[in-house]
Amino acid sequence: MFGAFSCFWGTVALHLAEPGIGLGAREAGLLGLTGLVGVLMASPIGRIGDRCGTSLPVGIGSAASLLAYLVFLASGGSVPGLVAGAVVLDLGNQFGQVSNMARVQALGDGIRSRTDTIFMFSYFLGGSAGSAFGAMAFGAFGWSGTCVLGGSMALLALLIHVLHSKSARRGR
Repeated sequence: MFGAFSCFWGTVALHLAEPGIGLGAREAGLLGLTGLVGVLMASPIGRIGDRCGTSLPVGIGSAASLLAYLVFLASGGSVPGLVAGAVVLDLGNQFGQVSNMARVQALGDGIRSRTDTIFMFSYFLGGSAGSAFGAMAFGAFGWSGTCVLGGSMALLALLIHVLHSKSARRGR
């Protein structure tokens, strides 16, 4: 999920600078303010996970990330579409990160430092891959290539979540 998130944020400034849009670093930075929605929602997302378990919020997060890329594609990469999609993408990322971190924390107090380390290493490895491959997709195929890649990453996260959830239900 963080790969899909980083795919967008690693390339959006390049897209904004394209001749059809012609915006610069200041506008890309202002787009980053959409992240405030996710910051404000972190605590409510955590409460949802406390009440419902972590599976539902992870599913919501994966689906929201995929929806964000559909918004980016459907809007043709327009600024309003970028703003709307960025809010949805950030919310999706928050749902996933908060809930997955809760899963890791629940593995046990005695191993918490190790599981936190593995989680954060994996999380940022995915983010790095999203940024790197996103830049390559943008260079080769433009904004639509970035959207297809990021959407594919979000879809993969959703599919893994669904398969994991089915497997967990069968194991009960």
